[in-house]
Amino acid sequence: MDALEKMVTPAPPVVVPALLLPSQLVTPVAPVAPEAKKAAGRPKKVTLPFPALPAAGSEAPGPEAYRVVAADIKPDVCVGRRIVAADKRWSVAIHTEAQCGGAVADGSDLCAGCRAKEARYLAEGTKYDRWTGRITEEPLPWVHMLGTAWAAAGLASGRLRWVGADAGTASDSGSVSSAGSAAPSAKAAKAEAKAIEKAAKAEAKAVAKAAAKAAKEEAKAAAKVAKEEAKAAAKAAKKA
Repeated sequence: MDALEKMVTPAPPVVVPALLLPSQLVTPVAPVAPEAKKAAGRPKKVTLPFPALPAAGSEAPGPEAYRVVAADIKPDVCVGRRIVAADKRWSVAIHTEAQCGGAVADGSDLCAGCRAKEARYLAEGTKYDRWTGRITEEPLPWVHMLGTAWAAAGLASGRLRWVGADAGTASDSGSVSSAGSAAPSAKAAKAEAKAIEKAAKAEAKAVAKAAAKAAKEEAKAAAKVAKEEAKAAAKAAKKA
């Protein structure tokens, strides 16, 4: 009986997985990477206004007409001097200054660009003329602005003079002087500007040389006095 029962015992039911409808299928979602943080960009340069050219008139403007007013200087951005608009009512164009306005760093009052220019100027001297100083200080001697050695040399020689034409109409090649004579050609004006600049650089070099010589002589004299005092003190100590 046992063998017969085994033969007629039904097999366990086979489980068939139910079929899923397309709407029931779940599409695997790819993991979303976290959004990368954007690196901090370079600080934006502040655009600062610069003085407008002086109004037309019969009298020549003074140096202050081409300078930024002290109250308008922004101390929290680069104070490097930019040479901008040219007043061509002079026989040789006189320039207006503006504040650089670049972002400063490391406790300096200059931006990276102006710091590099200043460092090169300190290393090369007047051979490198792209550094024109700080707007909080007087313009360097060779800068084409009133009040500099360059301008003083030009005014003294007569190469630099007030033409008096309206701004924008006078130029180095087509102005008419107050005496009615034709202004020099562009080539002549360029030669005049170069001559004035050369004179200003020579003057600045001479002043620097004289100052260095005076400092050297002063140091030499001080060393001599110190040596004599030390000798006298040693002599007095020996007697005691």
